[in-house]
Amino acid sequence: MSESASGASPRRPTLELERDGERIVLELLARTTVLGASPDADLSLALPGLAPLHVRFEREGERLFAVALDALHPLRVQGVERREWLLRDGDAVELGSLRLVFRWAEAQAQRAVASSLPAAPPARPSAAPARVAPAGLPAVSLAREGASGEPRERRAPASAGWPWPAKLFLVLIAGMALFVAFRNRGTPAKDALPPASKSYPGTDGLEPFFYFSIYPISERLDEYPAAARLIAQRCQDLLASCEDPRTRVLAERALAKARARVTGSTWTFDEMRYATENAPTGGRDEAYFRSEKRAIVQAFLATNPGGADRFVAEAKLKQLDS
Repeated sequence: MSESASGASPRRPTLELERDGERIVLELLARTTVLGASPDADLSLALPGLAPLHVRFEREGERLFAVALDALHPLRVQGVERREWLLRDGDAVELGSLRLVFRWAEAQAQRAVASSLPAAPPARPSAAPARVAPAGLPAVSLAREGASGEPRERRAPASAGWPWPAKLFLVLIAGMALFVAFRNRGTPAKDALPPASKSYPGTDGLEPFFYFSIYPISERLDEYPAAARLIAQRCQDLLASCEDPRTRVLAERALAKARARVTGSTWTFDEMRYATENAPTGGRDEAYFRSEKRAIVQAFLATNPGGADRFVAEAKLKQLDS
């Protein structure tokens, strides 16, 4: 059924930016869109202050969430630094030197904007659709393609609406949720965080060591399983001296997640290599992290009598001692 026949134009999430007096509109076609300076990002913009993978936009029906992906490169919404935020129409999103305005736009209005932009050069059928940007603005990839050559968002058939049994089920669930909320009103949630007792610029009130050296990896242990033992060790080190109640709650959660993934009682070669080559550092001085790496290599050598792995570890230890 066409949009005109249905009598309604579906809303599309867009990001607007101005460059040299021209307004550029970027449509977020996919359910998940990553923006950053890396060519691997769904929207790639080589601009100062933009991280390789800076922010992820997640669309859930009529809602769009912005999620920061890099602890060292902030996401600001309406001038306030956020790690995750539900965007509202008209919100200003700042990413380094880039300023975007989020809008919910009607499909018809978006087509009018798209027709006013310069035409893209002919591309091969397998190439992703691209829009030519004004002079001085890097090329922007609007959406990644699937196997059929169509954007992933358009490949799914449009839903004609929810059947009445599903609607009835949602009404019952909403009623139960209201009943539970009314019964438990005034009772603090078990996972509620205590207020921050300290303030560190750019860290949302958390201890800098946790924010920079633990949090970025503790949330991605599925991708970096070799980091679990290091994260557990850092959490224990932090909890031994941390007084901020909010940081302690988060550190205890991260410690439990890391311990659940640690296997064995000794450092493996992959764990030692990750801790000495790839682990994020920040919140403490360089001498602390050098001492940490040295202790990890020594612990690995104490339980690995020989072989090529030991040779590599001994070379790392000499490098740390130099």
